[in-house]
Amino acid sequence: MSEHYIPPLRRRFLEDMRIKGLQSKTDFVDCYLSEARFLVSS
Repeated sequence: MSEHYIPPLRRRFLEDMRIKGLQSKTDFVDCYLSEARFLVSS
């Protein structure tokens, strides 16, 4: 079985999702946006 190339940014994205326990891209985006709103408001 051959290994598929995964770009570093994609690999980091998948790792972040796994660490945060997020199941979909939507969950990840919601988390990112709420964090961004918090940083802008402070």
